[in-house]
Amino acid sequence: MALAIIAVVFSVIAFAVPFHHTLSFWIAYFAEMIAIVLQYPVFHSAFSGETSQSKVYGMPIARIGILYLGIQTILSLALFVFGFVSAFPNWIGVVACMIVLGFSLLGVIGTDIAREQIQKIDAKSAASTSEMEQLRFVTSALPSMTQNADLKKSLTALAEEFKFSDPVSSPATESIEKEISDMVVAVQLHLKNDSATADEIRAVSDKLSQRNVMCKNAKAI
Repeated sequence: MALAIIAVVFSVIAFAVPFHHTLSFWIAYFAEMIAIVLQYPVFHSAFSGETSQSKVYGMPIARIGILYLGIQTILSLALFVFGFVSAFPNWIGVVACMIVLGFSLLGVIGTDIAREQIQKIDAKSAASTSEMEQLRFVTSALPSMTQNADLKKSLTALAEEFKFSDPVSSPATESIEKEISDMVVAVQLHLKNDSATADEIRAVSDKLSQRNVMCKNAKAI
């Protein structure tokens, strides 16, 4: 509806004002109509994502579309005015409109590609933190599974260690994180049958420290 209103208003201006209907006029007019029509696929591409985050990432694409329409509108009105100049060459209007269209399409395509890459990086980042997030959640609940004051203290300290550990996993830490996960599950089972010991909790803490050193060393490379 908004695009239709813009098209109608522009058409009224184009034909109500006594511009000379030269070839330059028609080039400018149809270039404007093309710019208006292209806003629909541009906005559809920008905001067709399923999540609110993907729609936010589409904002730069929409901005390019609006910028394109604004520049083309100014250019078209300028070409209307230049129609009063009998010696004004028509090819300038064609070239100018094609340049605006070309750069705008390149901008939309380039921004869309950049959005896809950012979304892939975000998805990979979310996946790389899921293992540690799960372990944080599990270990935070462990202290409530025992009435033994010493075990509760050790488990609380362990939960804090997980809370402040590097959340980002990597191929280099996959193996040790699997070991840590298995050890945490074992502690969880032993707490349920009252056979958990301080030594196995300490072993989880030591293994977590090894994992964090690996993360630190990987970032230093």
